Amino acid sequence: FPEFDEFIKLEDFPERLEALKKLIKKNSRHYAKKQYTFMKGITDCVFCPFTQGDEISLTILKKISDFMEFHT
Repeated sequence: FPEFDEFIKLEDFPERLEALKKLIKKNSRHYAKKQYTFMKGITDCVFCPFTQGDEISLTILKKISDFMEFHT
């Protein structure tokens, strides 16, 4: 935030910057785990790993298409 530059610059406090990065990573992992746990409780929820590249895109498109066709 530029308006706070006059008060503190994280570059001047590398240990605080590293601590902040670690906290963001930790909270991001925690949030992702909560999302995963929530999604597992949804009937017919399909998990699509990103490691499959274009192949998974076709699977996702087919699932969405089938869903839309069924519900319209």
